[in-house]
Amino acid sequence: MKTRTAIFLLCLLCLAATACGPSRDKELDTINRYEDSLVQQGLILNDALGKEMLRLYVQFANDFPTDSMSPLYLYRASDIASSLSMYDESLQYLNRIIDEYPEFEEASTCLFLKANVFENCMMLDSATQAYNDFLASFPDHPLAESARIALQYVGLSDEEMFRRIMANAPQGDEVPLP
Repeated sequence: MKTRTAIFLLCLLCLAATACGPSRDKELDTINRYEDSLVQQGLILNDALGKEMLRLYVQFANDFPTDSMSPLYLYRASDIASSLSMYDESLQYLNRIIDEYPEFEEASTCLFLKANVFENCMMLDSATQAYNDFLASFPDHPLAESARIALQYVGLSDEEMFRRIMANAPQGDEVPLP
């Protein structure tokens, strides 16, 4: 009788533990509803919606760190955070992907994006270092040429960048208008 009671209590305890834990399907459904809402709004992201999506993406990654969707959601969270000028958070998510999900198909791109975020928040030495780190690690990556070009213009104003581009343009060549 004691064995039956112990087994019953153990089953009840397991049931209670799983009932109180996060539900992957429930979290995915919520994320999908928010993403569908964003598409219906023409991909216009306001602060409130962006912050809620950030919360949902990060919550999923925290609740299910080994799930294949977690690095993708952190990648999306980084993009949203950057678009909301939440640069520290964006860098945090990119670093988490690089550190915890090195096999993620966009992990190399995350290093390039880190440089971009550093540049956006005027951390120019960090941006230069991140671009150089990216090129050292991924010299043949599709974004390598963009990184090389970005290094030439880190810290320049739009006007200074334009002047430098014009100074290096071949003279006498007319660019046809479409």
